[in-house]
Amino acid sequence: DVTWEIWLSLDSTSGSYGISSNWATGAEGYILYYFATNNRFGLQLNGTWYFSNNNAITDTNIHHLIVTLDSSNNIVFTLDDADIGTPAGAAMAAATPVIIYGAQRISPFAAPLNGMLDEITFSNIARSADWKTVRYQSGLGDWLTIGAEETSSSGIPVGLATQADSALSLSINKDKPVGLATASDSALS
Repeated sequence: DVTWEIWLSLDSTSGSYGISSNWATGAEGYILYYFATNNRFGLQLNGTWYFSNNNAITDTNIHHLIVTLDSSNNIVFTLDDADIGTPAGAAMAAATPVIIYGAQRISPFAAPLNGMLDEITFSNIARSADWKTVRYQSGLGDWLTIGAEETSSSGIPVGLATQADSALSLSINKDKPVGLATASDSALS
């Protein structure tokens, strides 16, 4: 299971650009790419391309892209909290541990990005639709909920943590400050 999350803007939608990859000659992992032809995103796994819908992005605004690949080889492309394609995929092959952002590959260097990438995450879980919505809304400056790393974004409890707790769930409101507690603090507030 894998999730790629990237805020991006393209300076031009007339070129094709590498967004992220784990690819080197003889060691293909994945390539996440923007194709000017049909204005769509593509994910290459094991030498085969899987595409988002056509006309996924046609402007130079900032967009929130999430691509998930689950253990059943289902791929979901999500742009600005809307699904833009769900092609059947394949498992991702093991490859070089180097992850590249802003190009297709570095050996040899190819397809450099003409634009901006921000707040890039790569995680080993296929994130839920609720999680994607929370991440998109958070990027717009609304509220966000943070839970244990590997839980979905729905139904996360909010409470106090003790020294014996192994995880802390926390809700953050952009209008209210949040402080951190240490073991010497008598209470969280």
